[in-house]
Amino acid sequence: MQVRIAQLCKNCQHWTAAETGYEAQIGYGECGSPAVARGYGRPAPLPLDGALIENDEGWGFFTGPDFGCVHFVARAEKSRENGPTPPSGAEV
Repeated sequence: MQVRIAQLCKNCQHWTAAETGYEAQIGYGECGSPAVARGYGRPAPLPLDGALIENDEGWGFFTGPDFGCVHFVARAEKSRENGPTPPSGAEV
């Protein structure tokens, strides 16, 4: 039987759960995907499937654990709720 990991932030290597502040209280985390640019005046080109978060406060791109996106990359470690990453091609 193959196991497929749900392509959600909580299962993605780009996502880190917040440890302090309001984001931590509500269970959110920050996306560190290279496809997400932050700040003003970012030079082009940005990927067509990317995101630009314009702010001057130094904030990140915070999402809930069940948010998902096209830049999902399964975690290699056992730090998420669903346990260790199954072999490639596995289904849930």
